[in-house]
Amino acid sequence: MEHMIQSNEKKNWVIAGLRRNGMLVMRPQKDGSLKYQDEHKEEWCKGMPIGSSRISQDWLKNRMAWIKSGGNQVDEPIWARIEGAKELANLIEWSYTSGFVADEQEVMKLDEVDQPEWVAAGKFQLPLDLRRLLAKREAGMSSEGQEKREKLREKRNQKKLRNDAKKQLDAEEREQIRASLQSKSKHEAMQQIVPSSRTVTPASKANAKKKSHKKGKSKDKLAVKYKKKDEIKKAALALAKKKKADEAEKANAPADAPPLPPPMEEPPEADEAKADESKQPVPPGVFRVVSDMAGMSLFGRQGTVMAIGENEWQIFLDEVSKNAPSKLVWIKHQYLQQIETSQLKKKWEWPQLSLSRVHKKEILIEAGTIGEDVDDQESWDPVEVIGPKCPDGGLEAQTIVFGWLLLQYMSKGKQLGSMDGITMLFPQLLWCLVNEKAEVDHVRGNHWTLMVVDKKSRSIRYYDSLRGSVDETEIGTEAEIQKMHEGCVNMAEEVLSKMLSCECIDEALLNGPPLRRENEKVRQPMMSNMCGHFVLSYMESEMSNHMGYGPASAGHAHGLAFAWHSRLEKMSKQLANEVPKMRKDLELANEKQIQLGKKSLDQMHKQHELAKSRMKKNEELTALMSEAVACLDEKKTIQIDQLPHEYHVARARIVARGVGICSSCRFQSGCLRCDEAKCLAYWMRREHKRTGKPIDAKYQMGKP
Repeated sequence: MEHMIQSNEKKNWVIAGLRRNGMLVMRPQKDGSLKYQDEHKEEWCKGMPIGSSRISQDWLKNRMAWIKSGGNQVDEPIWARIEGAKELANLIEWSYTSGFVADEQEVMKLDEVDQPEWVAAGKFQLPLDLRRLLAKREAGMSSEGQEKREKLREKRNQKKLRNDAKKQLDAEEREQIRASLQSKSKHEAMQQIVPSSRTVTPASKANAKKKSHKKGKSKDKLAVKYKKKDEIKKAALALAKKKKADEAEKANAPADAPPLPPPMEEPPEADEAKADESKQPVPPGVFRVVSDMAGMSLFGRQGTVMAIGENEWQIFLDEVSKNAPSKLVWIKHQYLQQIETSQLKKKWEWPQLSLSRVHKKEILIEAGTIGEDVDDQESWDPVEVIGPKCPDGGLEAQTIVFGWLLLQYMSKGKQLGSMDGITMLFPQLLWCLVNEKAEVDHVRGNHWTLMVVDKKSRSIRYYDSLRGSVDETEIGTEAEIQKMHEGCVNMAEEVLSKMLSCECIDEALLNGPPLRRENEKVRQPMMSNMCGHFVLSYMESEMSNHMGYGPASAGHAHGLAFAWHSRLEKMSKQLANEVPKMRKDLELANEKQIQLGKKSLDQMHKQHELAKSRMKKNEELTALMSEAVACLDEKKTIQIDQLPHEYHVARARIVARGVGICSSCRFQSGCLRCDEAKCLAYWMRREHKRTGKPIDAKYQMGKP
């Protein structure tokens, strides 16, 4: 098997065999025509002639007799044969049921018998016995039978016209939606389709009301039903008029010109532009649609190049999408990027959202919503619960951090922890901004944007979902792309200057082009506050590319934004329900620590009494007695080296990690996981509760 595959790759004998048998002769073009593929002019079929000595040339000639004008024209199908086939079946059934057998010796003047309309329209070549049957049935049919047959035919024709009209209306709506989906989302395209209305008379209202009571249907359903019937009826009448006009025009048309020779001969020369296009080599490999300008139905899909046009490439897509069922499409080559499928992971998929109590606690603490110190519960922030609709003021900073932590959790296979090579904000930058009390998350104007500083590719990518124009036709133009919110751009430039001063980046990275939107076409809906949702969708796209799935692997930003709303709605409810449980767990744990402290203090007092009696007798004290005397008499406090191992692990993490990303780090002085002083005070108070030993006043709650 492997030998056959390698042989085909070298000689391409599979396609050569198809060409030899008269296949792959014509190739469809962008304008809908067919082009004859000559082995002397087309690069892909060079050395692959049509036919062979083993195939009859007469058969090959008949095989391609339907092709005319060098492949630019084919015979129109005879649609009347569909109805004629029904009449022919009725004729044979009549012969069988009536038991009629034509007498071959009977002399009948068939030339004088008028042929029915369906025979002439369908261009049927009936054999002699069927012509005898037809003539006998027509001669013996009564006038009532003929009238009944005509009524049935008329009824059938009217039904066919209605069906054709319905198909035409459905096709127009589908075509309108398909064209809109190239530049808009499915929701926006469906909103623009407004069904035509009709005048509702009092009689129709009464009839609709009567039927609604009788059948139990609502008025709205009946109105839609009658509206659809009225549209189909009007379209059927229009089709009937058009059909009669076409038949009249065809009857008055001059005789057809003599047919052109079949394409076995050399086809006519194509124009210079198409000739140049055919000479362009087709690039190998797999290409992916990475620009949102291509539309939601094509974004992120990939395939191989089949043909090269002046500004567009014909791509054969790997998979069929629900919004775009066609696999062969023309796309501007600027929207494509070649990818190495062998070096990329297969597919970015979002796992089922399920959080354990451990992970919920970790997310709440990492986001700065709650703390591990039971004595500091007043600083806890309430969880913003996301409802079915977007919040009026947009997403808060807390929810954006929730989304970022959830993205990390899902990306790492439902495990929490920082991602290698990617962070939400540089710790040094956060420290500078906190010290200067600058707001860095919800930038001026209450609008979320995303700036990605990519040190590996030496580039800065900026995302802004705010519209640069209220005119829908201007969205995606260069002027609209460059027109960004001035306050957001200024804030981004300030952040870059802070990063430079903190030595997070070098000056060479800022010498590139000015900030420009990466999202060229995607914008948040008008009068909406979904900027935070779009920022999270851009984060997911960057994350999927960073993890090796390639560009545009996460999906279209518009669909991701609405998906993020569902995720945040589910996640925020789970976290909000977890907060009272966390509070109860902390209080129970704190009560246990206090009880342990009381027991330890009682033991210390007992050792102190024993120490006093031994000291009077000048006897040697044990270690526990000496410790009790130091704590109770000398007021010796707990020292750092006496703290448990967990404190030293937490301190080492703070030193290595620096400032965190939680809301406490942004707006306050830090939390236990990123402020060394607060971490030390927390562990001192915890050890004091557990052992009953005294601590310095600076570590007590409420002390600076």
